[in-house]
Amino acid sequence: MFTFHVEHLRRFDQRQSLAVRPITILVGENSSGKTSLLAALFAALRQRTIPFQFTFNNPPFEMGGYSSIATYKGGKFGRSPSFSIGFNLALNKQEHQWICEFRDVDGIPYPSHITIRSPTGSLSVRVDSGSSLKADISLNGISKSLSFDASQASRESISILDLCVRKLFTDDKGAPGKLAEMLLTTADGQRLVNPLRHVPTVLALAPIRTKPERTYNRLSDAPTPEGDHIPIILARLLGPKRLSDEASTIREQLIAFGSESGLFKDLKPRALGDSANDPFQLLVTTNGRPANLADVGYGVSQALPIAVQCLIAPPKQMLIVQQPEVHLHPRAQAALGSLFVRLSQSEKKSFVIETHSDYLIDRVRQHIKRGDIPVSEVSIGYVEMNGIVSTIHPIEVDSHGNITDAPPNYREFFLDEQFGLFY
Repeated sequence: MFTFHVEHLRRFDQRQSLAVRPITILVGENSSGKTSLLAALFAALRQRTIPFQFTFNNPPFEMGGYSSIATYKGGKFGRSPSFSIGFNLALNKQEHQWICEFRDVDGIPYPSHITIRSPTGSLSVRVDSGSSLKADISLNGISKSLSFDASQASRESISILDLCVRKLFTDDKGAPGKLAEMLLTTADGQRLVNPLRHVPTVLALAPIRTKPERTYNRLSDAPTPEGDHIPIILARLLGPKRLSDEASTIREQLIAFGSESGLFKDLKPRALGDSANDPFQLLVTTNGRPANLADVGYGVSQALPIAVQCLIAPPKQMLIVQQPEVHLHPRAQAALGSLFVRLSQSEKKSFVIETHSDYLIDRVRQHIKRGDIPVSEVSIGYVEMNGIVSTIHPIEVDSHGNITDAPPNYREFFLDEQFGLFY
């Protein structure tokens, strides 16, 4: 799909890259930087149009201010004066690049340089020291440069980049000019575009999901990273009213996942009144009689938000999932791997998964071996700590599901533990 880059961001002092594909798996020790990488990816994927409005504190991620994000190496090196995130992706078999550099403005990471490159041209917007702003665009023989005092942005309470876009891409009356039309239209191989308009929409799920309740109220079905909306979605999907074909399919897939994972055989809402707004309970059948969700294993309530959100997500959406294996036994962890693979193939959804579960990874490898998913659509990144810095190593997998050319430290602990049984 695309390659994501970070540089001078927390533990990633040097430029590091992650290949993002329909199934992308991040592994590594705690505090190695996996969550930081996901937070930066989430922040970037939310910027689909010009003007850019960045924040690195989108729930479930909280990266803090500039001093919490830019690399700090101490001593004479101090804190990095800037950090950057970026993408490389192919559109119509042509390479496009998007890079955004940030600097410290009153403790807030502020875009100071955005670069967009394509085979047909480039755009560079840079904020120099103080409030001087320079912008250059070159496209199909058309060139334009701009340099002005950006203090107007403060007076009008807009971002410097907003101001630049207005001045660079509009005519004298403020209407979009020819350069703006060329920049912002759909890519056809002849226009310079914002590549982020061609990456998936994204939703992130929290590593710890909402605690199961004995009784639920139908207050809101607005998505939350912790899955507070999932009980209401389940009550709607599994309720007694006639279901649409789409809802019926989702219901069948959910029950099939419950069976495959060994978590549940059936789910059913129980209304506590006649009104649509009355409270309800969720009953879970594992073995024997149905029981309240709050009375069954905690893993059921932790797996449901992931499984349901993955099933109801629209086609082609990307889901960032942190530690889906929390509170799950090995069989259920593996079943999640199968769910991710099936949805990536049948509905073109994509998943970026941070995990410590070998069972999940091994299940994905099994699907590669069976031919259920091309190996080219799976990416595994191993984040390795070395002192205060981290490196992202790509883990190669062949068409038989075998891991090849893994760095020496990958799974070293597990091998040592196994060898310890022989002595």
